[in-house]
Amino acid sequence: YPPPGEWVVENKEIWDNWYDYLHHGKQADPRISRKAMHQLDKALLQYNLKPNESAIFEDESGNLIAVVWEFCLSLGALHWANKIVQENITMLSAGSRVKTEFNFARNFEDQNLPEDEKQEIHYQAALVFALFWNLAKVFGPKEATTIDDIEGFIKDKGLYHMDTGIHGGGREQSYTVEVNGVPITFENAHLAPLQGVFAQNYARAIHYKDQPHKWSIAWTTFRDMLKKDMGAHFYLSDYAIWIQSSSNSATFGQPNQWHGTSLPNLPYSEKGEALL
Repeated sequence: YPPPGEWVVENKEIWDNWYDYLHHGKQADPRISRKAMHQLDKALLQYNLKPNESAIFEDESGNLIAVVWEFCLSLGALHWANKIVQENITMLSAGSRVKTEFNFARNFEDQNLPEDEKQEIHYQAALVFALFWNLAKVFGPKEATTIDDIEGFIKDKGLYHMDTGIHGGGREQSYTVEVNGVPITFENAHLAPLQGVFAQNYARAIHYKDQPHKWSIAWTTFRDMLKKDMGAHFYLSDYAIWIQSSSNSATFGQPNQWHGTSLPNLPYSEKGEALL
């Protein structure tokens, strides 16, 4: 719970905001059938993880199923990362499903944008993903980040990491974080896996994914906590777990389990990133 294949809705205002669009609006991909809307019944949930709480979830056999942490201890680094996320959401698309490429996705901005400006955008994005990955390796469960899963997949397939030196002209195996206006460079660093995405106002019906590795990681860099009932919360349907979204929280989960993110109550502001 919530049921697979349906949009999760937490209150009537969100239901009214989205009903006409989801039932009659133009679909981004008409090949995909419309999903039903489901009004959340909190009595059917097994656990409600509130904002700013951390947790380790295990199944009845003691197997790890998810971890949620407060993530970045430096407020300055968090603000820097959030700024880069916002800039990339404005500048880049997520790419085409039918025309994949081994590169950053195409640019939304003027195609005549100078090449050095494009490189700087890519460079800054790679820096944020490098920070994300190093935080994950320090604070995340070893089951997700070590040779047994994501790192093992990269090594086994002979894949590249998201090296900041390639697109930005900087030194390879290093990355720089700006904290309160002061650049701090890390040498001989772990660089991020090659696939990641920035998102804002993300929502998706309950679903699962088949991936070549077991775990994925999402970091919410900003969540507007001044308004209540804003939606866009995360659900682990296999275990009826509700994880309420909050700023600077990271969720380590398994995409092959049923999961999803509830519809947001627009106007709305949430930003973040994920390693997929």
